[in-house]
Amino acid sequence: MNGWILLSVVASLVVIVIIVAILLGRGDWMIYELKSDEHKGYNIVRLRVVVAISYLLTLLLVWVQHIFDFKDWISLVGIVLIAILAGLMKSRWAMR
Repeated sequence: MNGWILLSVVASLVVIVIIVAILLGRGDWMIYELKSDEHKGYNIVRLRVVVAISYLLTLLLVWVQHIFDFKDWISLVGIVLIAILAGLMKSRWAMR
C-alpha cells in the first residue's frame, strides 16, 4: 500500500474521531465560538452540528479531489464555499 494513502486514511480517521467528539459535546474546546464571551448567543447543539458538518464536507472534498484528480483551484473554490456556508449557518441557524 502506498505510504501517502495510508497516511491519508489515518488522518481521515483522526478527523472522524474529532467530528464524533464535537457532536457528543466532548470537543467543545475545539470550537472557536465557544471560547469567547459571546458563546451565550449560540445554540450549542446547532453550532456543534454546523462545525461537524463543515469538517466532514472538507474531508469529503479532499478525498474526492484525490480520487478524481481535480485541479487545485476547484478544491480551493470548494473549501471557500464550505467556509462561507458554514459561516452563514453559524450566524443564522446556530444563533439562539
